[in-house]
Amino acid sequence: LRTIIMIHLGEVIMKILAFFILISVVASCSTQSTSKSTLEQKKAELFYNQGTKHLVEKKYSKALESLMKAHKLDPKKVKIINNLAMSYYFKGKMELAKMYLEKALDLNPKSSDSRNNLASILFHLKEYKKSEKQYKIILEDLIYDQQYRTHYNLGLVYLKQGKRLQAINSIKKASTLKIDYCAANHKLGMMYRETLHHTEALKWFKKGMMGTCINEPETQYQAALTLVDLRKFEQAEQAFRSINERFASTRYSTLATLKLREVYRNIQIGKSDTDPLREKYFGKQNKSKSDRGNEETFKSPSF
Repeated sequence: LRTIIMIHLGEVIMKILAFFILISVVASCSTQSTSKSTLEQKKAELFYNQGTKHLVEKKYSKALESLMKAHKLDPKKVKIINNLAMSYYFKGKMELAKMYLEKALDLNPKSSDSRNNLASILFHLKEYKKSEKQYKIILEDLIYDQQYRTHYNLGLVYLKQGKRLQAINSIKKASTLKIDYCAANHKLGMMYRETLHHTEALKWFKKGMMGTCINEPETQYQAALTLVDLRKFEQAEQAFRSINERFASTRYSTLATLKLREVYRNIQIGKSDTDPLREKYFGKQNKSKSDRGNEETFKSPSF
Protein backbone atom coordinates (compact mmCIF):
# COMPACT_ATOMS: atom_id res chain seq x y z
CA LEU A 1 0.00 0.00 0.00
CA ARG A 2 2.83 2.35 0.89
CA THR A 3 4.48 1.55 -2.39
CA ILE A 4 1.30 2.21 -4.31
CA ILE A 5 0.86 5.50 -2.51
CA MET A 6 4.44 6.53 -3.30
CA ILE A 7 3.92 5.71 -6.93
CA HIS A 8 0.69 7.61 -6.98
CA LEU A 9 2.23 10.65 -5.35
CA GLY A 10 5.14 10.43 -7.75
CA GLU A 11 2.75 10.60 -10.72
CA VAL A 12 0.93 13.53 -9.18
CA ILE A 13 4.18 15.37 -8.52
CA MET A 14 5.32 14.69 -12.10
CA LYS A 15 2.05 16.04 -13.45
CA ILE A 16 2.36 19.16 -11.29
CA LEU A 17 5.94 19.68 -12.42
CA ALA A 18 4.90 19.20 -16.05
CA PHE A 19 2.13 21.77 -15.55
CA PHE A 20 4.54 24.36 -14.17
CA ILE A 21 6.99 23.67 -16.97
CA LEU A 22 4.18 24.23 -19.50
CA ILE A 23 3.16 27.46 -17.79
CA SER A 24 6.78 28.57 -17.81
CA VAL A 25 7.11 27.86 -21.54
CA VAL A 26 3.88 29.70 -22.34
CA ALA A 27 4.96 32.64 -20.19
CA SER A 28 8.35 32.67 -21.91
CA CYS A 29 6.70 32.73 -25.35
CA SER A 30 4.36 35.48 -24.20
CA THR A 31 7.29 37.53 -22.86
CA GLN A 32 9.19 37.09 -26.11
CA SER A 33 6.11 38.11 -28.10
CA THR A 34 5.54 41.15 -25.89
CA SER A 35 9.20 42.05 -26.09
CA LYS A 36 9.13 41.85 -29.89
CA SER A 37 5.94 43.90 -30.05
CA THR A 38 7.40 46.54 -27.70
CA LEU A 39 10.59 46.70 -29.74
CA GLU A 40 8.63 47.28 -32.95
CA GLN A 41 6.55 49.99 -31.26
CA LYS A 42 9.71 51.71 -30.08
CA LYS A 43 11.14 51.58 -33.60
CA ALA A 44 7.84 52.90 -34.95
CA GLU A 45 7.98 55.79 -32.47
CA LEU A 46 11.49 56.68 -33.63
CA PHE A 47 10.41 56.69 -37.29
CA TYR A 48 7.29 58.68 -36.33
CA ASN A 49 9.35 61.36 -34.55
CA GLN A 50 11.79 61.49 -37.45
CA GLY A 51 8.98 61.77 -40.00
CA THR A 52 7.16 64.45 -38.03
CA LYS A 53 10.39 66.47 -37.81
CA HIS A 54 10.75 66.24 -41.59
CA LEU A 55 7.11 67.35 -41.99
CA VAL A 56 7.74 70.47 -39.91
CA GLU A 57 10.87 71.17 -41.96
CA LYS A 58 8.82 70.69 -45.18
CA LYS A 59 11.02 67.77 -46.29
CA TYR A 60 7.98 65.86 -47.48
CA SER A 61 9.69 63.00 -49.31
CA LYS A 62 11.82 62.15 -46.28
CA ALA A 63 8.77 62.53 -44.04
CA LEU A 64 6.81 60.09 -46.18
CA GLU A 65 9.63 57.55 -46.15
CA SER A 66 9.96 57.61 -42.34
CA LEU A 67 6.23 57.56 -41.66
CA MET A 68 5.67 54.64 -44.04
CA LYS A 69 8.22 52.66 -42.01
CA ALA A 70 6.53 53.70 -38.76
CA HIS A 71 3.12 52.64 -40.10
CA LYS A 72 4.44 49.25 -41.19
CA LEU A 73 5.78 48.60 -37.68
CA ASP A 74 2.71 49.92 -35.85
CA PRO A 75 -0.23 49.91 -38.32
CA LYS A 76 -2.93 50.85 -35.80
CA LYS A 77 -1.33 53.92 -34.23
CA VAL A 78 -3.62 56.83 -35.12
CA LYS A 79 -1.04 59.60 -34.76
CA ILE A 80 1.24 57.78 -37.23
CA ILE A 81 -1.59 57.32 -39.73
CA ASN A 82 -2.56 60.99 -39.36
CA ASN A 83 0.93 62.27 -40.14
CA LEU A 84 1.37 59.73 -42.92
CA ALA A 85 -1.82 61.11 -44.47
CA MET A 86 -0.47 64.64 -44.23
CA SER A 87 2.74 63.55 -45.93
CA TYR A 88 0.67 62.30 -48.86
CA TYR A 89 -1.30 65.56 -48.79
CA PHE A 90 1.83 67.68 -49.10
CA LYS A 91 3.04 65.43 -51.91
CA GLY A 92 -0.19 66.26 -53.75
CA LYS A 93 -1.78 62.82 -53.25
CA MET A 94 -5.15 64.05 -51.97
CA GLU A 95 -7.07 60.80 -52.37
CA LEU A 96 -4.41 58.79 -50.54
CA ALA A 97 -4.36 61.36 -47.76
CA LYS A 98 -8.14 61.19 -47.52
CA MET A 99 -8.08 57.37 -47.39
CA TYR A 100 -5.58 57.27 -44.52
CA LEU A 101 -7.44 59.91 -42.52
CA GLU A 102 -10.65 57.93 -42.89
CA LYS A 103 -8.72 54.89 -41.66
CA ALA A 104 -7.51 56.89 -38.63
CA LEU A 105 -11.09 57.87 -37.83
CA ASP A 106 -12.24 54.26 -38.17
CA LEU A 107 -9.71 53.36 -35.48
CA ASN A 108 -10.55 56.38 -33.32
CA PRO A 109 -13.67 58.42 -34.23
CA LYS A 110 -12.77 60.89 -31.45
CA SER A 111 -9.51 61.97 -33.07
CA SER A 112 -10.39 65.60 -33.78
CA ASP A 113 -6.93 66.28 -35.25
CA SER A 114 -7.50 63.62 -37.91
CA ARG A 115 -11.05 64.86 -38.53
CA ASN A 116 -9.80 68.43 -38.89
CA ASN A 117 -7.27 67.32 -41.48
CA LEU A 118 -9.91 65.32 -43.33
CA ALA A 119 -12.24 68.35 -43.36
CA SER A 120 -9.43 70.50 -44.77
CA ILE A 121 -8.73 68.00 -47.54
CA LEU A 122 -12.44 67.85 -48.40
CA PHE A 123 -12.33 71.65 -48.59
CA HIS A 124 -9.44 71.54 -51.07
CA LEU A 125 -11.33 68.92 -53.07
CA LYS A 126 -14.24 71.43 -53.18
CA GLU A 127 -16.51 69.04 -51.29
CA TYR A 128 -17.78 71.90 -49.14
CA LYS A 129 -20.87 70.23 -47.70
CA LYS A 130 -18.85 67.23 -46.51
CA SER A 131 -16.19 69.54 -45.14
CA GLU A 132 -18.77 71.58 -43.24
CA LYS A 133 -20.22 68.39 -41.73
CA GLN A 134 -16.82 67.28 -40.44
CA TYR A 135 -16.05 70.66 -38.87
CA LYS A 136 -19.41 70.67 -37.11
CA ILE A 137 -18.67 67.23 -35.63
CA ILE A 138 -15.38 68.61 -34.29
CA LEU A 139 -17.24 71.48 -32.59
CA GLU A 140 -19.01 68.88 -30.46
CA ASP A 141 -15.67 67.81 -28.97
CA LEU A 142 -15.72 69.82 -25.73
CA ILE A 143 -12.13 69.04 -24.78
CA TYR A 144 -10.51 69.80 -28.13
CA ASP A 145 -8.16 72.75 -27.60
CA GLN A 146 -7.94 73.84 -31.24
CA GLN A 147 -11.56 74.92 -31.72
CA TYR A 148 -10.48 78.41 -32.77
CA ARG A 149 -9.01 76.80 -35.90
CA THR A 150 -12.23 74.86 -36.45
CA HIS A 151 -14.32 78.05 -36.37
CA TYR A 152 -11.89 79.78 -38.74
CA ASN A 153 -11.87 76.90 -41.22
CA LEU A 154 -15.65 76.63 -41.04
CA GLY A 155 -15.79 80.33 -41.86
CA LEU A 156 -13.75 79.69 -45.02
CA VAL A 157 -16.20 76.94 -45.98
CA TYR A 158 -19.12 79.35 -45.52
CA LEU A 159 -17.34 81.88 -47.74
CA LYS A 160 -17.03 79.31 -50.53
CA GLN A 161 -20.74 78.62 -50.16
CA GLY A 162 -21.59 82.32 -50.43
CA LYS A 163 -22.71 82.54 -46.78
CA ARG A 164 -20.85 85.75 -45.96
CA LEU A 165 -22.62 86.64 -42.70
CA GLN A 166 -22.13 83.12 -41.32
CA ALA A 167 -18.49 83.28 -42.40
CA ILE A 168 -17.93 86.56 -40.54
CA ASN A 169 -19.60 85.25 -37.39
CA SER A 170 -17.59 82.04 -37.47
CA ILE A 171 -14.25 83.80 -38.00
CA LYS A 172 -15.10 86.31 -35.26
CA LYS A 173 -15.69 83.35 -32.95
CA ALA A 174 -12.20 82.11 -33.81
CA SER A 175 -10.77 85.51 -32.90
CA THR A 176 -12.71 85.52 -29.62
CA LEU A 177 -11.31 82.12 -28.64
CA LYS A 178 -7.76 83.23 -29.49
CA ILE A 179 -7.38 87.01 -29.42
CA ASP A 180 -4.04 87.04 -31.25
CA TYR A 181 -5.06 84.53 -33.90
CA CYS A 182 -3.30 86.23 -36.82
CA ALA A 183 -5.13 84.48 -39.66
CA ALA A 184 -8.63 85.23 -38.32
CA ASN A 185 -8.00 88.91 -37.60
CA HIS A 186 -6.28 89.43 -40.94
CA LYS A 187 -9.10 87.70 -42.82
CA LEU A 188 -11.75 89.84 -41.14
CA GLY A 189 -9.77 92.96 -42.02
CA MET A 190 -9.61 91.88 -45.66
CA MET A 191 -13.32 91.04 -45.79
CA TYR A 192 -14.35 94.43 -44.41
CA ARG A 193 -11.88 96.30 -46.64
CA GLU A 194 -13.24 94.50 -49.71
CA THR A 195 -16.71 95.86 -48.90
CA LEU A 196 -15.30 99.37 -48.25
CA HIS A 197 -15.95 99.22 -44.49
CA HIS A 198 -12.56 100.79 -43.89
CA THR A 199 -12.96 101.76 -40.23
CA GLU A 200 -14.02 98.24 -39.32
CA ALA A 201 -11.25 96.80 -41.49
CA LEU A 202 -8.62 98.90 -39.71
CA LYS A 203 -9.89 97.67 -36.34
CA TRP A 204 -9.32 94.05 -37.33
CA PHE A 205 -5.95 94.74 -38.95
CA LYS A 206 -4.81 96.36 -35.70
CA LYS A 207 -5.94 93.26 -33.80
CA GLY A 208 -4.01 91.25 -36.38
CA MET A 209 -0.83 93.05 -35.31
CA MET A 210 -1.10 92.03 -31.65
CA GLY A 211 1.12 89.56 -29.81
CA THR A 212 3.04 87.19 -32.05
CA CYS A 213 1.30 88.72 -35.09
CA ILE A 214 3.50 91.81 -34.80
CA ASN A 215 5.92 90.10 -37.17
CA GLU A 216 3.33 89.69 -39.95
CA PRO A 217 4.24 92.27 -42.67
CA GLU A 218 1.18 91.50 -44.82
CA THR A 219 -1.26 92.63 -42.11
CA GLN A 220 0.72 95.78 -41.41
CA TYR A 221 0.84 96.62 -45.10
CA GLN A 222 -2.93 96.16 -45.42
CA ALA A 223 -3.44 98.36 -42.35
CA ALA A 224 -1.33 101.09 -43.96
CA LEU A 225 -3.35 100.84 -47.19
CA THR A 226 -6.54 101.17 -45.15
CA LEU A 227 -5.19 104.35 -43.56
CA VAL A 228 -4.76 105.71 -47.09
CA ASP A 229 -8.37 104.69 -47.85
CA LEU A 230 -9.43 106.67 -44.77
CA ARG A 231 -7.26 109.59 -45.94
CA LYS A 232 -5.24 109.44 -42.74
CA PHE A 233 -2.09 110.17 -44.69
CA GLU A 234 0.27 111.09 -41.87
CA GLN A 235 -0.51 107.84 -40.05
CA ALA A 236 -0.16 105.97 -43.32
CA GLU A 237 3.24 107.57 -43.87
CA GLN A 238 4.44 106.35 -40.47
CA ALA A 239 3.05 102.88 -41.13
CA PHE A 240 4.77 102.54 -44.52
CA ARG A 241 8.06 103.82 -43.11
CA SER A 242 7.84 101.29 -40.29
CA ILE A 243 7.30 98.47 -42.79
CA ASN A 244 10.21 99.69 -44.90
CA GLU A 245 12.54 99.67 -41.91
CA ARG A 246 11.31 96.57 -40.06
CA PHE A 247 10.87 94.32 -43.08
CA ALA A 248 13.64 95.63 -45.30
CA SER A 249 14.42 92.23 -46.83
CA THR A 250 10.82 91.50 -47.90
CA ARG A 251 8.76 92.57 -50.89
CA TYR A 252 6.58 94.60 -48.52
CA SER A 253 9.46 97.04 -48.08
CA THR A 254 9.44 97.68 -51.83
CA LEU A 255 5.66 98.03 -51.90
CA ALA A 256 5.73 100.41 -48.92
CA THR A 257 8.34 102.59 -50.61
CA LEU A 258 6.19 102.85 -53.74
CA LYS A 259 3.08 103.74 -51.71
CA LEU A 260 4.98 106.51 -49.90
CA ARG A 261 5.04 108.44 -53.19
CA GLU A 262 1.24 108.52 -53.18
CA VAL A 263 1.18 109.53 -49.53
CA TYR A 264 3.59 112.43 -50.07
CA ARG A 265 1.46 113.69 -52.92
CA ASN A 266 -1.57 113.84 -50.66
CA ILE A 267 -0.21 115.56 -47.57
CA GLN A 268 1.67 118.71 -46.68
CA ILE A 269 4.05 117.45 -44.06
CA GLY A 270 5.83 120.76 -43.47
CA LYS A 271 9.28 119.29 -43.76
CA SER A 272 12.25 120.84 -45.54
CA ASP A 273 13.42 119.52 -48.87
CA THR A 274 16.50 118.18 -47.14
CA ASP A 275 14.50 115.92 -44.82
CA PRO A 276 16.74 112.79 -44.61
CA LEU A 277 13.82 110.36 -44.70
CA ARG A 278 12.38 111.99 -47.80
CA GLU A 279 15.80 111.85 -49.43
CA LYS A 280 16.08 108.19 -48.48
CA TYR A 281 12.90 107.26 -50.33
CA PHE A 282 12.90 109.72 -53.22
CA GLY A 283 16.34 111.29 -53.56
CA LYS A 284 17.34 114.95 -53.16
CA GLN A 285 14.92 117.56 -54.43
CA ASN A 286 16.75 120.04 -56.67
CA LYS A 287 13.87 122.47 -56.82
CA SER A 288 14.35 126.19 -57.53
CA LYS A 289 12.24 128.94 -55.96
CA SER A 290 10.27 129.32 -59.20
CA ASP A 291 9.27 125.68 -58.99
CA ARG A 292 7.56 126.07 -55.62
CA GLY A 293 3.85 125.58 -55.74
CA ASN A 294 4.06 123.15 -58.63
CA GLU A 295 3.44 119.46 -58.20
CA GLU A 296 6.52 117.76 -56.84
CA THR A 297 8.38 115.29 -59.01
CA PHE A 298 10.33 112.58 -57.26
CA LYS A 299 13.08 110.37 -58.50
CA SER A 300 12.24 106.72 -58.76
CA PRO A 301 13.35 104.84 -55.65
CA SER A 302 16.39 102.63 -55.90
CA PHE A 303 16.05 98.93 -55.08
